[in-house]
Amino acid sequence: MPPRMSNYDERDDQRVRDEFGAKLRELRTAHGMSQQEMSAFVGISRSLVEAVETGRKNVTVVTAYRMADALGIYPLDLWPK
Repeated sequence: MPPRMSNYDERDDQRVRDEFGAKLRELRTAHGMSQQEMSAFVGISRSLVEAVETGRKNVTVVTAYRMADALGIYPLDLWPK
């Protein structure tokens, strides 16, 4: 296995989930969309939207793209800068 090219490790996973979730919530509320509306558009449960926004769950890349589409933004806009 080749050496790792970054300092990222598994301990950063929670930070990434927390930042992604916070950004999702910020954008969703700025667009005036409820968790229920997001879940219906994306095809996931409202409780999963909540779990993602609070950093308790991950989503797939496909789900992240659907979330971005629901908000009318580019998928990369969901990741904090």
